[in-house]
Amino acid sequence: MTSRVRLHLCDAHHPPAAATALLIASGITRPGPPLHGQQHNLTITNTYGPANKINDKNVPNSTIDNVRVYADRVWPSQAYGIAVNAGLEDTYKDIVPAGNTTLQDYALPASVFTGKSDVTIPVRSPGDSTKTLWLAPAGTTTFAAGPTMTSASGTSTSINVPQAAGDYRLYVLDAQGSASAASKALVRQRWNHVDDKAAGVTYSGAWSNWNDTKDMNGSEKFTSTAGNYAEFSFTGTGVRYLGMTQPNMGKVHVYLDGTLAQAGMDAYAPTVTKQVPLFEKTDLAAGPHTIRVVCTGTKNVASSGTVCALDAFASIAFPATNANYKIVNKGSSKAVDVSGGSMSAGANVLQWTDSGAVNQNWRFVPVGDGSYEIVSRNSGLLMDVSGGVTTDGANIVQSSDTNAANQRWTLVATGNGYYKIKNVNSNDLLTVSSGGTQLVQSADTGADSQLWKIINVD
Repeated sequence: MTSRVRLHLCDAHHPPAAATALLIASGITRPGPPLHGQQHNLTITNTYGPANKINDKNVPNSTIDNVRVYADRVWPSQAYGIAVNAGLEDTYKDIVPAGNTTLQDYALPASVFTGKSDVTIPVRSPGDSTKTLWLAPAGTTTFAAGPTMTSASGTSTSINVPQAAGDYRLYVLDAQGSASAASKALVRQRWNHVDDKAAGVTYSGAWSNWNDTKDMNGSEKFTSTAGNYAEFSFTGTGVRYLGMTQPNMGKVHVYLDGTLAQAGMDAYAPTVTKQVPLFEKTDLAAGPHTIRVVCTGTKNVASSGTVCALDAFASIAFPATNANYKIVNKGSSKAVDVSGGSMSAGANVLQWTDSGAVNQNWRFVPVGDGSYEIVSRNSGLLMDVSGGVTTDGANIVQSSDTNAANQRWTLVATGNGYYKIKNVNSNDLLTVSSGGTQLVQSADTGADSQLWKIINVD
């Protein structure tokens, strides 16, 4: 028997006893009790969940990948898409009473954060033109389009995400303007957008203004002169340049921190589309950056002009709420890693070749005093100084959360894209040991073994 299963919030780690050749792909799962019965010939891949808890991956003739962990159940767009498309086919959906789910929870069936290329999110359409869908902050009672609110018709299958970074709930308004309660699920906008007219955007050369209601905040800037540029400086791990594609567009060069990131980016298209992410990078090292978009004065042969335009820039702050990062040492280019992918308290924290494994992913959770708990994505345990000692050379391990100062760390920017990671309890720095593998705490020596680049991996 070969089964292909699409799951939403199901127990994907519990295949039936005596199953043969069971394939589970693209699922959102919840942890549960251990497996029972005979299991073999299993393929479990591309699975999302709040914890990486699979009882036994050593199943004969099987491929079982780690769960892609999002501890707060706010999913990337790929996982959210599974939820939106899960459930009964349209032919059979009426066998479930409509009253079992509120309209707002039907339309937004799971929580999602905006990642690469996300400007809109799909929703389940209520199919009622008298209704209006709104994304707005929790507690909203008055609805008006703006940086923190967007709307779509009751027959829409997608909705724009508000341009300001933050968490939003979905509301359904009736023809009289009466609003539903807020959705249980949320939409987390990681990108913070700045309009073409914002004070933080600077221009070189002459740029003209164009007003269009389809542009972000109703306007854009444009030029056709080679060498003219628009520039934006920000602090974070991601940047986006939004423009438009249309028949008269030319080509631009995009620079990041003075280095050419994309040459001759072509915005030509036979039809007009607004608010398009023309360039995007989400794996920048945490810290200050500058993006520059330079008009080339050249074009696609099919284009009727050489127009270069800016609608908005956007950036992702660091640390983003519950985002996952890798931490890479300057001296070795190796990543902070939990030894052997262990899930156990007391396991050593090492540096290891950057493999992209989940035991090399970490979340920075604010404590409220300017420091952070650094949490393993794989185990959910905290980076900790073994024994809570303050002596140089003490090993770094992962431990259960005890709310102790030895589990708290501050980030000290060095101004060159790297951070020192300082323990609150000892004031020592996270350091690669002289042995070259184990991480320890030690006094600040200014060595590269104490400098770390932090890069988003979501």
